[in-house]
Amino acid sequence: KRCPATAAAVDAVAAAAQMARDGVGEVTFSCLSPGAHLKPHCGSTNTRLTAHLPLLVPDGVCSIRCGEEVRTYHSASSDQDEAVKRLEERRAAEAQAEEAARQRREEQRRIEENPGEVSEERCAKHRENLRILENKPIVRVENPETGEMEVIDQARRERMLEKARAAVEFCEK
Repeated sequence: KRCPATAAAVDAVAAAAQMARDGVGEVTFSCLSPGAHLKPHCGSTNTRLTAHLPLLVPDGVCSIRCGEEVRTYHSASSDQDEAVKRLEERRAAEAQAEEAARQRREEQRRIEENPGEVSEERCAKHRENLRILENKPIVRVENPETGEMEVIDQARRERMLEKARAAVEFCEK
């Protein structure tokens, strides 16, 4: 299907979905050029609902008339824009959480299938981290919120060194 969200919306209304399957209903998309004008029109019967939903409209420029009533379309409000932004952020966070969960499951599967190999890989990473921390007086790490590299302070470097030494010591046992 080329328009899954629209198809899902139509399918959610049982009568509309049945009419579409029976060939007596439809959903169509139109792209109108700026300045376009549709002549007044109506169907052959009064049994069909026609709804016009503009997707991209210049604010206050387009209108629709039904009988004698004229309504002007307006673009989304800042509240709607903010709601869309929050929805997109939530979807991105959910996708990130799903990917993290997938990676944890994959790591768990690797541990179950070959624990010695995973253990050696982790120990090699601990040794490399310790080597880097011991040989670099200035250490940069990625800020998880901004994605930018930042210099860490000496106290944090010392804590990281302590943890790396403990991890390597554990590996050597």
